[in-house]
Amino acid sequence: MKSKHIKEHVKNTIEFIDGNIDKPLSIDDIAANIYLSKYHLQRLFKSITGKGLIEYTRSRKLTESLYELVNSDKTVALVSKKFGFKYEQSYTRAFKTEFSLSPSEFRQNPKSVNITPKADISLLTELENSVIIKPFHIFRPSFTLGGILNKVELRENEKNYKATNVAIDFFYNHRQHLTNAINPHIYYGYTYWDTTSNEYTYYLTSLEIDNQKELPKDFESCTVPASNYSVFRLIGFFPPEELTWRHLVDIWNFKDDYLLKEKPLNRSTHYQFEYIDMSICRDDYCELDLYIPVV
Repeated sequence: MKSKHIKEHVKNTIEFIDGNIDKPLSIDDIAANIYLSKYHLQRLFKSITGKGLIEYTRSRKLTESLYELVNSDKTVALVSKKFGFKYEQSYTRAFKTEFSLSPSEFRQNPKSVNITPKADISLLTELENSVIIKPFHIFRPSFTLGGILNKVELRENEKNYKATNVAIDFFYNHRQHLTNAINPHIYYGYTYWDTTSNEYTYYLTSLEIDNQKELPKDFESCTVPASNYSVFRLIGFFPPEELTWRHLVDIWNFKDDYLLKEKPLNRSTHYQFEYIDMSICRDDYCELDLYIPVV
């Protein structure tokens, strides 16, 4: 996929859904009209909206139906038909799941509910064969990592992608030795630095572990403190093994620009970590989440 077309594909998907909100829509229907693989489309939408593609489509239908219930005298059956529900019962069930009351109850006593607005493509920033999603913010409690510690000279990393190489080596040749891994498919690249030097960082190639068990020889552990994080997601249309220093520089630059404007860094911390769920990656798709501690 050409990165210059990603935003256009997503925009077309959003417009197609809203333009056909009165019709039953399946993933196949949407993907066929957008000329984008179902897998890519679903992953992109999940990252942008926090909802799966069909969940987003259903929520948009239900959101638009609110105005019809309040501003028209159409029966619930006619409203459900207008928004592409085959049966009134299906509409009522979906409405109750979404808003915690039935369409009839809402019509009789309208109340404030959470709605699903039209997806915003300004959340996407395009790069070379990849995109960055505007960050989401979470609190994560303390957890423990176990892995192999590497000292990474920054100049060497720029030239030879050392961090990428040690990450690949760990994931394919060493992670299996961690018998206490919580999820062996989720890779953590934990970086911390000495504030007295700008020439190198320490990089722990690791998995999350149950810290009650012993580590293999030459492995080290690290307890990551509880913190608020801004999480920046890079989606690449290539395998995770091709993530390099260049991609991280792109996401770091985006991160720095965003945080300077929007959310203050936690200046008392000197770490960050990469999170990659290898179970969702393919030869033409990967996701990297960069966790940045913030105030």
